[in-house]
Amino acid sequence: GITLETIPHSTGYLKIPVQHALQNIINKHAGLNIGINWAGSKLHKNDKNRSIKFEYLQPLWDLQHNIPHLHFYSLQYGKSATDIKNITNPLIDLLPHINNLFDTAILIDQLDLIITVDTALAHLSGAMNKPTWVLLPFAPDFRWLLNRTDSPWYSSIRLFRQSSAQNWQSALTDVCSSLSNSDILKQ
Repeated sequence: GITLETIPHSTGYLKIPVQHALQNIINKHAGLNIGINWAGSKLHKNDKNRSIKFEYLQPLWDLQHNIPHLHFYSLQYGKSATDIKNITNPLIDLLPHINNLFDTAILIDQLDLIITVDTALAHLSGAMNKPTWVLLPFAPDFRWLLNRTDSPWYSSIRLFRQSSAQNWQSALTDVCSSLSNSDILKQ
């Protein structure tokens, strides 16, 4: 009997404890401090469609050259976290501070925006009511529904969808355009 109208619209139900050793790990810069996550578990049955190759994120790094007030932090965990080791990029690696989802939540709390593919990180960030932009494959998980840019489950989430199968360029172009026009950067 659940409909879109009866889904409890989340405005954040997870809160971080007041004191924790990781609370001041991120040296926030003026501008927009953005957490990035590009891959989920390789064991997920649909991972090949939901995870992005690290090099596909190049438009974000290019955008940073034009907008110096963008600061990117890697929230990537697991094997894909090593993607940044041999590539010159503007990411600050937070992996040394991440042991579990609780650590990740503390780091998310310190950032202004999270950009992620459809992983647990998207749900964690949404549950914390953190502004979160989720990159979705052309045929997304049923929870994200179709033809929407918002989520009935999390009020802080904005959805960026592939325009066709395996076309991450379209979704990332939309993300870059939205970052370029961000009100936070105009302050």
